[in-house]
Amino acid sequence: LTLALDGRLPPPGEDFNLRVRATATPLLAIGDSWLFDQWDREFGVVRANLTKSLLKLGYKDNASGTSQITSAGRLLSDMAKAPFLRDVTNYLADQPDIEAVLVGAGCNDLVPVLKMLLKPLSEGGDSLDEAAVAGFIDGALFTYYDTVIKTLTASSEIPLLIHGYDHPIPDGRGDMVLIDPSGPWLLPSFEDRGYDIIGNRQHLTLASEVMKRLIDRLNAAIKKAAASYPNRVYYVDLTGTLAQKYGDAAKY
Repeated sequence: LTLALDGRLPPPGEDFNLRVRATATPLLAIGDSWLFDQWDREFGVVRANLTKSLLKLGYKDNASGTSQITSAGRLLSDMAKAPFLRDVTNYLADQPDIEAVLVGAGCNDLVPVLKMLLKPLSEGGDSLDEAAVAGFIDGALFTYYDTVIKTLTASSEIPLLIHGYDHPIPDGRGDMVLIDPSGPWLLPSFEDRGYDIIGNRQHLTLASEVMKRLIDRLNAAIKKAAASYPNRVYYVDLTGTLAQKYGDAAKY
């Protein structure tokens, strides 16, 4: 589900069709680091990011390098606070040519509480603490999404796109920016709950299934929040993207 670059909104129930045109469509992306090319601009580190992908398709992202709009590690909980939303609404008021807002956030909030959502492997039964998952994803995160949506739709008539997430493999892969390692983000929580992901293939398979359930739950919360604002807010389903790129649907 993507915004038509000719500016046309689809009829209710019809998906957007992506069209490339010569004139770039101004877009405001708000959220965390993968949305923007700060590393490239500031440090000369060439990295894949959404900004570059959008530019190839004809979008123009005006504010991706401004730290008040996007920044590494940004939390959805912080985006739902008044100061951040005030910055965004003020920016939109000053940039009337912007035709859509893309929101990318939520998983950074999930990582710090992942251990709390997991049951110890030794206990058997369900791997997830259902009460904790419901309270955090269906409760707290849903409320944050709704707050962001409610504020932005009240201050502007342009469409709001909120992307979901694909299924990660918690195998310990991290990242590297220049000489600074980053991550792994998911592996430590599973290890703390008794998983031997590095040495036990079955544990990796189980942990991957657990992450699939959590991401599906998160995506459902985003979709539910977006559905409350028909023809104004659109959920962007990204599941299957990794499998398509890396050719192994069974792993994702």
